[in-house]
Amino acid sequence: MPLLIDTRSEPTGIRYEDIHSRVLILAEMRERFGHRWAILTGTESVRVGVGRMFRVFLEAEGLDVGMFADKDEALQWLKQ
Repeated sequence: MPLLIDTRSEPTGIRYEDIHSRVLILAEMRERFGHRWAILTGTESVRVGVGRMFRVFLEAEGLDVGMFADKDEALQWLKQ
């Protein structure tokens, strides 16, 4: 089962360390969710930036990560 991470409601002032901590916790679940994950950011530039940080950390953990502003596009990508 692939994972969709919705960062649209993340606080815009989230710290780098907090993102990294969340990623480490999530990465432990890769056996359950597989290695292909999508991040949903919306279109606000600050949210896209938060999504990029999540993506960099997740890719460093060996995950295939797509980043999307549109939920339907993210879900379609996960089905591929």
